[in-house]
Amino acid sequence: MDQLNLLLYTNAVSPPWTTHPLTIDLTLRKYPKSNTNFSIIKNLFAEIISYYPNHLHIFTDASKTPDGHAAAYYSDENSNSTQLPSTCSILTGETTAILNALTFLKSSNTMKCVIITDSLNALLKLKQIYTTNPIIQAVKNELKTLHSMGKNIAFIWVP
Repeated sequence: MDQLNLLLYTNAVSPPWTTHPLTIDLTLRKYPKSNTNFSIIKNLFAEIISYYPNHLHIFTDASKTPDGHAAAYYSDENSNSTQLPSTCSILTGETTAILNALTFLKSSNTMKCVIITDSLNALLKLKQIYTTNPIIQAVKNELKTLHSMGKNIAFIWVP
């Protein structure tokens, strides 16, 4: 909870119009999960991920249940799960998972990474130039820092 409170005071590292463009692959958005065979989505995902050779794959997710809220990421190099206050929205959970993955990447030797998320809302918020959301601001700041370190970060949305 302290981390979330601190994020209320996050400022942009630089003006939003000077940030490096994000690579966000929304290809699978064209295939609604409700009427697309899972094997088609799986094969399309395999094709999309093949465009990112030698990239670390990090999967992020959040959960919101009556028993609690959490944000998590997983990769072959590291994984993390963070408990969140019960008042958090699912967007807060999803963006916290992405933020935690990016924070890990700062201390990792990995130079190329693709973050795979099922949160279309989080990715659309990241694409916006202006935001007042403190966690989105923090994610954008981390991306700018990682870019200045020569690290290449891409995002893929999965249903």
